[in-house]
Amino acid sequence: MNDKKRILFERRLKDEPIAYDVLNKPIVEGDFILYACQNGHRAELRVAKIIESVENKNKYSTERAKVKIRRCEKRGGWTRASRDWELMAKPSYFTRLDNSYLLENPPQEILDLFDED
Repeated sequence: MNDKKRILFERRLKDEPIAYDVLNKPIVEGDFILYACQNGHRAELRVAKIIESVENKNKYSTERAKVKIRRCEKRGGWTRASRDWELMAKPSYFTRLDNSYLLENPPQEILDLFDED
């Protein structure tokens, strides 16, 4: 946790953008976020690992930062037993940080999924 405090302190000194989740907790590289999204007519639960935080240059957004993420999704069949976490092949950018939650203690299966890559 000291490492996270150091990173946030340095970013504030340099006036770099800092990403915040829905509860206004700061998010830095290596953190995991949890969020839901819509895929067609169904809802999906997604977990993402933060790769980097960059400045959001969208003039219509109120957020100063957006994050580059590597996400995994819960995909599969109709039953809970047939659903598995699947890691996406490419990183992407996530701008709707007001819909995300900082996952402080991710489950071991999520950690293993990101460690395999």
